[in-house]
Amino acid sequence: MTAQEGVTSPAVVVTEAPIPPSVRRPLDLARFVVAVLVTGAIVLIAWFATSTTAGLETDLTTSAQLLPSPVILALNVIGGIGTLGLPIAASVALILRKRTRQLLDGFIALFVAVVALTLASSLIASTGNDRLLAALAGSTSPDSVSTAPIPGGLVAFVTVTRLMSRPTWNIISAIVLGSLIIVTVLNSGIALAGIGISLSTGWAIGLIARYAFGTPTTRPTGLEVAAAMDRGGLPVSSLETEESTSRGRRYRAVTRSGAVLR
Repeated sequence: MTAQEGVTSPAVVVTEAPIPPSVRRPLDLARFVVAVLVTGAIVLIAWFATSTTAGLETDLTTSAQLLPSPVILALNVIGGIGTLGLPIAASVALILRKRTRQLLDGFIALFVAVVALTLASSLIASTGNDRLLAALAGSTSPDSVSTAPIPGGLVAFVTVTRLMSRPTWNIISAIVLGSLIIVTVLNSGIALAGIGISLSTGWAIGLIARYAFGTPTTRPTGLEVAAAMDRGGLPVSSLETEESTSRGRRYRAVTRSGAVLR
């Protein structure tokens, strides 16, 4: 259907331009820039304040290790199950909402983030820069890991699928990610700065993927608007788009009694 072409149903004639299946939001691009700046800031702080961040990491690790054993066990279970359970549960929810494209975009972002963070860790280890390695990995050993690909990948997935903007899902996502972070700190396999850049990098990849792929639009079609008006006691015979803005569309409706609504 071309722009401004009429759509006829048994009860109403709708004239409107086609609604795009997805939209790109400039705010996502602005947030991407913020995420990149945050990542750079973490690296700089870790580089110039290695002793301070190392002391903070030691304090946090010591505090975390004082947690009761049942709590630590629960965190490990939540983090382990959530690593697979969160994407699977989100997949079911998105498929039921007929958002398979958004789900695919989320898995692409997750894969890209995991690969990027894994390669970054290998690259940092191969540079031979002991100060950078100590700042991000907490050790100068060439076998040290300076990024956390799994939490970063989950952040990218959550960002693209917009789980944090949905009630209940935001709580579940926060619990899973929080458990993974605490477990990573307890294992002392990576410095806090390494965890920080992993999360911010995952956020950045998720944002740029969301901007590149676009977000599925949730705007109702004219027929859906007419059906809602009919259910509300205002049956219309025709509905026409008068104005399209970034916030939505303004319609001109004619009721079956001949009244004009705007």
